[in-house]
Formats: sequence, C-alpha cells, structure tokens
Amino acid sequence: MKNQYIETHIESEIRTFKDAGIEDLYISQKGIFLTERLARIQEAVDKKGVGEGQGFLLMVLYIFQFIENESSLVDKILDCLSFTGWPLKRFLPLLDKNSLDEKIKSAIYIYNEIYKNSKLAESDASFILTIYNELNLQKDRKNELEGIVEKAKRNYSQIGIGYDLERSRLIKSLADKNSRRVKLNLQNIAIIPTELCPNNCRFCLSPWKADVSERGRKADKDYQELMDKIIRFAEDKKITLTITGGEPFLEMERVLYLLKRCKTRIEATTSGIWADEKEKTENILKRINEAVKGKNFILQISLDAFHQEMIFKEGILNENIPLNNIANIIEISQKKFPNIMLCLLLKYTRYHDPFVRLLKELEARGFKWSLKDKQFNPRLTVPAAGVDGNLIMKPALQKAFLKLENTHPQAKPIFIMYTQMERIGKAVLLEEFEFPVHKERLQRFLEGEDNSEKFPLSNIEVSDDGNVYPEAYSLYSWSLGNIWEASLDEIYKLAEYDPLIIALAEEPARIRDIAFRLKPELHDEVNGLSSPISAVYKMLEGHEMRLRITEELIK
Repeated sequence: MKNQYIETHIESEIRTFKDAGIEDLYISQKGIFLTERLARIQEAVDKKGVGEGQGFLLMVLYIFQFIENESSLVDKILDCLSFTGWPLKRFLPLLDKNSLDEKIKSAIYIYNEIYKNSKLAESDASFILTIYNELNLQKDRKNELEGIVEKAKRNYSQIGIGYDLERSRLIKSLADKNSRRVKLNLQNIAIIPTELCPNNCRFCLSPWKADVSERGRKADKDYQELMDKIIRFAEDKKITLTITGGEPFLEMERVLYLLKRCKTRIEATTSGIWADEKEKTENILKRINEAVKGKNFILQISLDAFHQEMIFKEGILNENIPLNNIANIIEISQKKFPNIMLCLLLKYTRYHDPFVRLLKELEARGFKWSLKDKQFNPRLTVPAAGVDGNLIMKPALQKAFLKLENTHPQAKPIFIMYTQMERIGKAVLLEEFEFPVHKERLQRFLEGEDNSEKFPLSNIEVSDDGNVYPEAYSLYSWSLGNIWEASLDEIYKLAEYDPLIIALAEEPARIRDIAFRLKPELHDEVNGLSSPISAVYKMLEGHEMRLRITEELIK
C-alpha cells in the first residue's frame, strides 16, 4: 500500500522514543524479557493448578536465576518489575545461595516471613523443585547451543559420503536418462568469503563458526580461482552476486577482488563491525568506492535488536555492534562516496527497534531525514511501544527509502527493508515472544490444510570450502555439490533433475507427507519453527532422510 498515511510500527516507535544510555537500554531489554517470560510462566502454572504461593515462588526463583550474574545492575532490573507490586528485593538473599535446593528453602522461609498467614512449609520444596524442572525453567542455553553446533558438525562431516553420495549417484542416473526436470530460475548466488564472525548474535542462522581449516582449507590463490568461477556463473546467468558470511569484511581483500571483477549486479552484506573509527571507515569505503565505480552495487548493513543487543559480560556493558559504526558508514558514504548505495536490513522483534536510535544519532550528526515511498501491509501487524510504554499492534513497515539532507548532491536515498526472522540456527533457542511469528500459516501447512505452498530454488550459497548449498536453510547439511569437484554449470544442471528440488518448486506437501510417514516424530520437531519453508528444510536436514524421501518421490 502506497501514498496513504498510516502510522506504521516504526513511526509509533519514533513518536514514543525516549533517549537512553547503554545501561538504561540494557535494563529495559532485560525488563521486557522478564515481563514476557513471567507472563508465560504464570500461564503454565495456572494450567497445572499450582497454588498461589507456590506459583509466586516459582516466578521469584526464575527471576533470581535470571539476574544472578548481573552484579551491580540487579536492583535496577528488579525495579523494572515494580509494576507487579511484588516484594522482590526481600528475596535478594537468594543470590547468596549456591544450589537450587538452597534457593527454594530460602525462598519459602522469606515468603513465610513476609506473609505471616502463609501455609507453605519445607515439605513444599520438593513439589516446587519438581514443577520448576517440568517447566524447564533451569534451561542451560550453553549446553543447548553446544548440542546444535555438534549436530551441525555431524551433518557437515557426512556431506559427499554415505547416504549423500548414494543420493548424488541416483540424481546423476536421472540426468543421464533425461528424466523429469524443472527449469530453475535463480535470482541470486551468494559467496561466503569466510564463515567466521566476531559477533555473537543470538539469532544467527550459522551457530558453527568454523574456519575452513576445519573443513579442508584452500590457499588464497585457489580461492581466487573459486571466486572467478562464481563470477563467471553469475555473469552468464545474469543474476545478482551477494557477498555474505560470516562477516565477509574479515576477508577484505577477497571482498575487494569480487567487487572489482564482477560485472553483474553485486551486493555485500556486513554487520559494520569494522566501522568503529571514522578514519578507518573512510579508508575502507574509499577502497570499496574505487572498486565499484560504474557498477550496480549495494552495501547491505544489518541493523536489528540482536546485532545491536546490549551485552553485560565480566562486569562490562557493551553493544554487540555499536550503533555508531552504522552511523559512521552512513555519514561518510552519504557525504563522500555517493556511488555506494546503502540498504539497511532490519528485523521485526519484541524489543525496541535500533533504527529509531540510528535516526536520532543521525540527527545529532546534523542530518535531517524523512521516510519516502513506504510500503506496508495493513493486515501484517507487529508490536510497537505505545505512549504509556505498553505494547500496541501496528501495521508493519516493510520497505521504504530513508532520505537524508546535507549530503553529497549525488547521494541516493537509503533503502530500508524489514523481514521476519526465521527460527533456524541459534534462533531456535530464542523465546517465542522475542520476535513475532505468524504460526497460523505453518500450522495449516503441517496439518495438511494448505497444500498450495511452493518453494522454487531462487538462491544458492557457495561457502569458502566450495560447497554449494540450496538456500541458507541448508547450510552445513545439504550440499548440491562442490565446485572443486564439478563446475557450477554441472551442479546447476544436476539440480534441475533432483526430485527434492522439483518437489520444493511444485509440491512441497509431498515432502511433508513422506517425511511424516517415514518419521512421525518429525512433526513435533518442526512444530516450533516459524514458517513452512523452514519446516520443510528441517525435514531434509538428515542425509538418510533426504535419500529416503528422494527414493519415495521417484516411485
């Protein structure tokens, strides 16, 4: 919808914005998380029929487990929950207890001191502990993440051998027989100069940050050969080449090589971690500008509540990727390097949108701004902060152009694009309330109520080890081939005969039905995901499952 003023979620956030420092933003972030988490604990406690006092202590125990490493910020975080009227600071002695058993006994004692008519006794401790564990309130995110990484490593280690090799031979035989095929319509090929990244974003789709030394490193000279292969393929197919990662700018020379050599449309995605100092930022942007003169180039910058999340570690509070870095890139490129078209990649989340803070920072640097050509869907709403701090649902801004004044005369408006997060990679560890998920579509697909979904292959990703992945969903698990062993054209041709690629394009419901028949427990595994496409790729994650589904599709 265009040319009609309706306040979108971002304009609501701008209107209600209150300036805050890093510490206040961190405390607000923690307050939002606790408020949402406690509401869900209360719902679970009510469903179990837990008594009022026991339920209260379950939430108190969760709060103090959550804040036990916050040291000097404990009081301020508890103040965020003052609206509850709970005497939380009376429970501060819980922080001195080492075990959960000790915390529960201490909590019962303090509760009885506060509420003299309480009938809670030490014998309630075992019941509270049981419910605490049943509700999985003592989650060990570190161990869960290690499990995800180990699974990624196992999947990766099986690429090209065993079931995967058998499936490749099966597809080759279909191609040799000139069997049924689908004409691919690729829009983009992504190249990953490095899988490494210094950031620690909680929603990253790639939890295993592995150097290619763990996966068979090729020398830089050989990597240039890999880049040349990808450039030729992109130019021949007339598709966009996207440089992504990891953080691709860790391999700056590789990025520049690609920018200089590629003649088709090219994009580079970055977190902006390298733009902490203005002089260094200008030098890097100058080199980029020289490499892309006369080319269709876009520098894409990630900006969201997780890239810009406040992190408190070892007594030090920092922003994951400082917002100032993004402002440095915008300020310098808009004033000095108008050939560099910018795009901000934003995400819908439950937290305050850092785009609002960026606008305020740009104002402080002397820029006037306006949002032009807004696009939004009134039926797609996301939470935004209201005047009173409560959440209100607003139409989600999807695309717009950010027009800045006081820039270079030839500077172009900055493209703004919001997308929904997917529950893949590390994001499976996020709480459901941390980002909006429209699960109705997923449920209709999983229950067979909607069989119209189609996922034609539009993007392939080539990692720094040569593996070619169909879409980012399949990273480290499903490779179409390796360009050190076959040309991209050969891999592309074989993909057209791949029964899985054909079914994804024409009838993914067939993959769903076969997968659930072969492994019924898969339904529960994918039920917590965020979209039909993420669910289907999850079904295809295992090498044996891909082979068996392929065989069934051929039948």
